[in-house]
Amino acid sequence: MEAMSEVLPITRDIAEATGPLQLHLRGRDPHASLADAVMLAAARSAGATLVSEDACYRGQTDVVRS
Repeated sequence: MEAMSEVLPITRDIAEATGPLQLHLRGRDPHASLADAVMLAAARSAGATLVSEDACYRGQTDVVRS
């Protein structure tokens, strides 16, 4: 898993995208956290696909359920 993962810094663009994204995720799951939004914003900024079973990501086209 480590060989296929990349650690990304939280840039200003990622931080700015996080707030609105958290509100969007909470529309699906009221328990969506700020960390959930940061992970998705970071993945999107890198053009990556996020792999997660978290309910807050259901319906997101750039999230794959494991």
